Amino acid sequence: MSEAETYEEIKGAAELSYRWWFWPFAIGLSVAMLGSAYGVQIGVVPSGVGHLIFFAAYMSLACTFCPLPTAWIFLWVGRDHNPFLVCTIGALGTCIANLNDYYLLSFLLRYRLVDKVRKTRTYALAVRWFDKVPFVILSVATFLPIPVDVVRLLAISRRYSRRLFALATFVGRWPRYLILALIGRELQLSWVGILIAFVALAVIALAKMLWSLLRRDKE
Repeated sequence: MSEAETYEEIKGAAELSYRWWFWPFAIGLSVAMLGSAYGVQIGVVPSGVGHLIFFAAYMSLACTFCPLPTAWIFLWVGRDHNPFLVCTIGALGTCIANLNDYYLLSFLLRYRLVDKVRKTRTYALAVRWFDKVPFVILSVATFLPIPVDVVRLLAISRRYSRRLFALATFVGRWPRYLILALIGRELQLSWVGILIAFVALAVIALAKMLWSLLRRDKE
């Protein structure tokens, strides 16, 4: 593929209607959060339903560009709700979060600086590997407790079908979230225990981020 063709492909990826995605997302998220909070306050919405709405909103924000820790919230929601309902809502929320990644990266792909990555030998090898069975690779990578950003971002850079992208996310995350929801139901941690888990996970995530930055500087 020539440089011109490559750039046209990137430009085409950037032409996704990201505004038609983000404006409804932002408005819908705001209405859901404010509406549920007000509904709980005046007694129209049960507190349990309000918790689930907050949970869904939180999960829809937890993406690569907004790396919120998610394990702790399953320990919280999983205490009082059906594990199958919790993992389904969580997986749907992650589908939305990953589509946020899809549109954001597609927007960034319009810049030639990002194009340089696509011209590397490593990228070419990764593409060859991913293109063999993309849905399976994406689903498995989404399930496993490993950094999935590389696989997901590779799928986005290849302009993999958004519907299959979201479906692979759901297929991979549903069983993973079911495990977390069951753990939350069994442990029945107090708020103190959940807070400790949240802080520990946040520290681990921050340490990983700092380590990555230090390694990048050394290279």
